[in-house]
Amino acid sequence: LVVHDANLYASGVFRESGSRSLRDLAVFDGSTWSPVAFPRGSLAGLCVQGDTLYAGGSFDSVGDRAARNLAFLYRDTWQRADVPAPVKALTSTSRGLAACYKDTVFIRNRQLWLPLANGWDYKILRIDGLHGFRHLLYASGRFVDRSGRLHYVLQWNGQSWQSVLHENGTAVGGAYSLQLTSFRAEHGLAGHILSHQQQKAGNLLAAKPGFSILQGRVFEDRNSDCRSNPGDSGVPMCILSVNDGQAYYNSDSLGEFRFALRSDTIQQLTLFPPEGFINSGCADIPLRFEARTVDTAFTVQYPLELAPLPPVQVSACIQPQSGYKARHGYATAYSLMRCDGRPMKGRVNLMFPAGMSLLRSNPAPRSVAPGELRWEMDGESRIRLELEVSHTAFMPGDSLRFVLEHEGSSPATLQQQVVAAYDPNDKQCTPETFDASTSFLDYHIRFQNLGNDSAVHVFVVDSISRKLPLQFLRVTGHSHPDKYRLNYRLQGHAVIWEFRDVLLPPLATAGDEGSSGFVRFRAGLATGLQRSDTITNKAHIYFDFQPAVITNTTRTPFADARSTPFAAERTLQLWPNPAGNAADVQFSVPPFVMRHYEVFTADGRLWQHGTIPSGAHSWRLPVSNWPAGIYVFRVDYGSGLASGSWVSI
Repeated sequence: LVVHDANLYASGVFRESGSRSLRDLAVFDGSTWSPVAFPRGSLAGLCVQGDTLYAGGSFDSVGDRAARNLAFLYRDTWQRADVPAPVKALTSTSRGLAACYKDTVFIRNRQLWLPLANGWDYKILRIDGLHGFRHLLYASGRFVDRSGRLHYVLQWNGQSWQSVLHENGTAVGGAYSLQLTSFRAEHGLAGHILSHQQQKAGNLLAAKPGFSILQGRVFEDRNSDCRSNPGDSGVPMCILSVNDGQAYYNSDSLGEFRFALRSDTIQQLTLFPPEGFINSGCADIPLRFEARTVDTAFTVQYPLELAPLPPVQVSACIQPQSGYKARHGYATAYSLMRCDGRPMKGRVNLMFPAGMSLLRSNPAPRSVAPGELRWEMDGESRIRLELEVSHTAFMPGDSLRFVLEHEGSSPATLQQQVVAAYDPNDKQCTPETFDASTSFLDYHIRFQNLGNDSAVHVFVVDSISRKLPLQFLRVTGHSHPDKYRLNYRLQGHAVIWEFRDVLLPPLATAGDEGSSGFVRFRAGLATGLQRSDTITNKAHIYFDFQPAVITNTTRTPFADARSTPFAAERTLQLWPNPAGNAADVQFSVPPFVMRHYEVFTADGRLWQHGTIPSGAHSWRLPVSNWPAGIYVFRVDYGSGLASGSWVSI
């Protein structure tokens, strides 16, 4: 496929495109495919040189014009550019057009075809393509040298041919072609490539011209044969230094490494093995090598082999799921194992703070005692267990110490800190005083996590003053809407706001806004309040299993000593009580106000709401389909609230 003059050209063998029959060469103008016929011959390839499209193959005409094996399209007209033999491959280079015919690669300089014969000591079994990149030219296919070695990719560097990919180290299926392409500064070779340097290739190899790709594997040479065998595990976190610290790399979790170095330079690679390993002596360290130009196209592997140190006593390991912190009042998971990952056999003892309790263990322990567990292992790889950090036995900031003992292993210790959320809080009330004209008070409760761990659950409990009837209370705002739930406790005259699974993060990680929450509500005043009355209110806030944090107490006194007691201005009557099919509601409120009504169940859930037209002093509410129970009816008429309760049967 090539793009020329805003059209897409495709060469190959085509059966049909829509209703048109296509053969060898087709052009797509953005909406329609059209054939470009080669009546006597076949097409081997296309390329674009400058503003000219070239087509090469075995043919004697193109379109209605005579052309021998090579033609070019210039300004919408095909012209002949004859060569004496069928063209097997064609490409464009920085030095001119390159073509393969007569088992030789030629490059055209002006009107002359010059053979690139220096170093060409190969017999072409099959040539799949030519590919030009900057000053380099590549030939892909199947080539055999005089010794019988099979080569897949040859490179012309401007002076001579060299092999850059051959059968030693690379396995290629014979039924498919090998095609080269470039994108930005990297090459890609596609085909039926089975493996390269003893690694699966996935039918694609990549290279970066101008650089040598140095890759390899650091492994534990268990049988001391200096070879990477299937049973030799990779060694991760080996540090590789290039030229005494000019660059550093490290092996990955499989012990493998890969990086690029500039070509035509001599490099020195030094390996620093991790603790527990030494150089096996199979490879020189430091390793000196030359990053040659011939290596720029494909990866070269330099395996480094490590041998373990003489056997030492293996340590036992404790791996806590939560790291070096344990959440107050919750369970923490642990894994017990040998540090080398091998099966555990014999007795295993775990000592831990006696205030912790075992929730589950796999496998189950042989014996359980306060602060100690014991297992008899028979080849299991690890022990998984969960221990609960009691909220009564420990306080945030306490230290937890664990000791793990395993036969034949040195003991392991673990130190954890008990962490929890902590709440500073406040409560505000407006207005600061009330008088006979005051209908309601607005309250704002704020909480924030200043602890060292997230709060899983938050509960705000407000024991409402009897001077603020619950039927006059309305929530006007709250944070974390997806985690919010409101409960009324009618007997205890309390309101509970629940934020379950809120996971409120601490200030240190989430900032001031992200670590805070709030609740706002409006409370209507009871009738008959006296001028000597003061309304007090405070809330209790619970973070998980922490003791309640009590807010400041708001005090709202009567403002005007000369005022008379509150009159029973807002009355609401409901009858019959109990109600059957309907309840009649009568109001003593200004008739010109549009009123909103709400009906709550005994547990505080909103059951029904709506609007009562202005001017109405009475109204009939159908209740025949309601479940039997106690209901609270409340009317909000802008400057105050009125309520009443009845039983539906």
